[in-house]
Amino acid sequence: MSAVTSRGVIPRQRVTRRHGQLTPRDTPVLVRDVMDTQVTPVHPDTPLPEVRAAVLATWHRVVPVVDNGRLVGVVSATDLLRERVRSATVAETAADLMNPPTALTPHTTCVEAARLMLSATETALPVVHEGGTLAAMVSVEDLLQAL
Repeated sequence: MSAVTSRGVIPRQRVTRRHGQLTPRDTPVLVRDVMDTQVTPVHPDTPLPEVRAAVLATWHRVVPVVDNGRLVGVVSATDLLRERVRSATVAETAADLMNPPTALTPHTTCVEAARLMLSATETALPVVHEGGTLAAMVSVEDLLQAL
């Protein structure tokens, strides 16, 4: 809430909530501060019915596809819907339907992540460690709460 003084309105200070207390935000919020580590990936050879169940089981509506622990793609609810309404079904596994991943790192700022998410028109993006192994997911909602 802004305060009014004899000189006018004092702008609201940006704050962040840490451990139940509000503290001034003097450093940018990083993806590692808001990412969801409770992610269940699928494998490239996972059949589409299982991929569909995994997508519907997560509120992200995007499932990462990993091979030997490394992120190789993502499948979204939109991808599955697009496949369902095709006149001829082509895809049988996650590998047939997955898209190349646009991934973040835990050290990406939330502002950078939001810009990337908007340019990629995605609702959630995977987060990877330096070696390319899956770390977490970040959603539009996560970023909206952080910014």
